[in-house]
Amino acid sequence: MTTTNSCLIQQAKQFLLDKTPQPQLKPAPSTELYVWGNDNFGQLGLGHKYLSSNSKTNSEEVQKCPPKERKFLIHPKSCSFSIQISDVACGEDYAFLLTSKGLLYAMGNNQFGKLGIFSQKNITLGDVGNVNALLSSSNGLAAELNDSQVPFVNTPKLVETLSKFQITKVTCGLIHAVAIEGSTGTCFSWGSNSHGQLGRHTT
Repeated sequence: MTTTNSCLIQQAKQFLLDKTPQPQLKPAPSTELYVWGNDNFGQLGLGHKYLSSNSKTNSEEVQKCPPKERKFLIHPKSCSFSIQISDVACGEDYAFLLTSKGLLYAMGNNQFGKLGIFSQKNITLGDVGNVNALLSSSNGLAAELNDSQVPFVNTPKLVETLSKFQITKVTCGLIHAVAIEGSTGTCFSWGSNSHGQLGRHTT
């Protein structure tokens, strides 16, 4: 085979490669949210910090903060996340983001443990006796809140206690929250049980 023929064959191969449809890479799933309003406890998830890490996260302490140390957004602000968010639930001073994979992220005031977030990572669901602040489920499982509770979260943080479950719905009360696991219909509740709002009898 002559050199000229070899060049022609190579050019023909390159021509065919150029005309062959190339697989298109799918863009990574993402979500754009707009947030606005009160961000005193970081409930908008923007990373702003207005309280000390040892704050007791009560409304009275916020009122004592100078106005320049408080944060209110009167215009919606865009926030992009590298995951698909299927639902949002907002309380007075905290919020949840629910992903398409059933993971729950929390942000804001963790008073009464209503974010379901702990500083210790080895806390798991188990049988718990009579406690006033707990994460409980309709099948009798619960995780007790303790002194290592995180006071507040100013960016979305995974609720690790529920990460093994496929959460499909979450809703916020004033000082407690409730979520549903899709495949079994198990209902989880956490936060304050001062008026029996967790649906779990305590004394």
